[in-house]
Amino acid sequence: MDKQLFLAIFLIIGIFLAEGWFPFFKRPSKKKRLKHTGINMIFGIGNGIITKILFTVSTVWVVRWAADHGAGLLRVITFPLFMQGVIAFLLFDLWMYWWHRFNHEYKFLWNFHSMHHTDTEMDASTAFRFHPVEKIISALLMLLVFVSLGMDLISFSIYSFVVSPIILFHHSNIALSDPIDRFFRHFIVTPNMHRVHHSKKRPETDSNYSTVFSVWDRIFGTYKEVDDYRAIVFGLEKMRQPKWHTVKGMLWTPLYTAGILKEG
Repeated sequence: MDKQLFLAIFLIIGIFLAEGWFPFFKRPSKKKRLKHTGINMIFGIGNGIITKILFTVSTVWVVRWAADHGAGLLRVITFPLFMQGVIAFLLFDLWMYWWHRFNHEYKFLWNFHSMHHTDTEMDASTAFRFHPVEKIISALLMLLVFVSLGMDLISFSIYSFVVSPIILFHHSNIALSDPIDRFFRHFIVTPNMHRVHHSKKRPETDSNYSTVFSVWDRIFGTYKEVDDYRAIVFGLEKMRQPKWHTVKGMLWTPLYTAGILKEG
């Protein structure tokens, strides 16, 4: 088994168990929790297969082309190898901040990204809850980012290795004490910080876009805290009915958000 896949499965199982033992929000039943996780994981597995089929070869080709032609910021300016890796990591995380923010600020992108925010019971499985079209657009733009930055596959693999557990962590329903959460969110995105982002209140939803380092929200003025994190209500106000939380309903979310599909 691929080492990265084995690590991902290990993390998912570990966090799933931790959410059951130390939940921040109490869940109604184990059966509903398993159903919720199962539906989200269908999208995680499906999106993984789609992007692997469509973009594995193209990503390798683009990265090699950029290397052969000396394309990208990191190849124009000479850095020691270690510093090049650090800068690549930071710049790619900055791109992730802006890509996430664009998904909220541009209506076309929000139509697809909104599916991620319809989840009324956010937990680690929500990290896999993305519309396939959003994942395809993201992967296409990522090819341009690789060329622009001159990022190699090793740097991208390191970022992917680090980002996966952090994304699972900050979507999780694990209860951390407020002092611990507050300490860590000076550096990385924590569960409480990301819970604000999944609030049903749009001003709170449109904040805390960072993926790994929380500093981007502080720099660009989108960092937000709330007085009571346990008072946060997840999801989108108009899409709380059970039908929007089935596989079919989630796939149709962009049509409803865009006003093409009417309630009924």
